[in-house]
Amino acid sequence: MEEAKTELHKITRISENQGVPVLIVANKQDLRNSLSPSEIEKLLAMGELSSSAPWHLQPTCAITGDGLKEGLEKLHDMIIKRLNVATEK
Repeated sequence: MEEAKTELHKITRISENQGVPVLIVANKQDLRNSLSPSEIEKLLAMGELSSSAPWHLQPTCAITGDGLKEGLEKLHDMIIKRLNVATEK
């Protein structure tokens, strides 16, 4: 998780990525010992990401597909919102 945190923060700080929406897929939520979304959010220090980096953490189970559609819909919404803000400028 520490390596994932480092890479996530590094990627979101790159100037070309400013404002690019980020979807974090928290897979394996069907397992009893999986980290909760709030634990993942804390371990990845999501609250410390730049305010210009919109993000969403989506709990999922790839085997059943639970959460995948919702995560992609949220990513789509964040992209549309970014495009709308860009066209208003």
